[in-house]
Amino acid sequence: MNERIFSLLVLLFLFTSTISSASPRTPREMDYPLNLPAKHTIYVDDDNIQGPWNGSYEYPYQSISDGIMQATTNDMVFVFNGCYYETVHINKTIDLHGEQQNSTIIDGQYNGSVITITGDYVDICGFTIRNSGGYQGNAGISVGTTSPPSPRVPSTEREPESLCRTFTDL
Repeated sequence: MNERIFSLLVLLFLFTSTISSASPRTPREMDYPLNLPAKHTIYVDDDNIQGPWNGSYEYPYQSISDGIMQATTNDMVFVFNGCYYETVHINKTIDLHGEQQNSTIIDGQYNGSVITITGDYVDICGFTIRNSGGYQGNAGISVGTTSPPSPRVPSTEREPESLCRTFTDL
């Protein structure tokens, strides 16, 4: 009798564990290539004014654009706290992560869109984005082509929101 109960319990355990592991993946898990760990992390720090600049933790690039230029598909570009006065163009599948949203700032100096994304599966997180240009089509983050224009990112004068978005299917 005890053997029968034990056998039933083992079968029940195996049956329930098989069901949970056989559950279908969500479309996001199947279609989103960034679920894999980053192939490589490239570092950026505006405080590295002496060089050398090779994108390593010890010798980070000085600009976000340099980090993106050196990145390949599925790489992460990690940006240390600081104010980066540049506009950024992302044309490949990468993660762009700032160290802290309130103190990792991309300032476009009123020169067009601050970040322009033309690549698929771009993940942006941990930045304050400010000072895009004042013309139609300029935005904090512009996705795809300039027509139609993308909406502006919320003003930095408001309470900062958590900005972590994935841009896909451009």
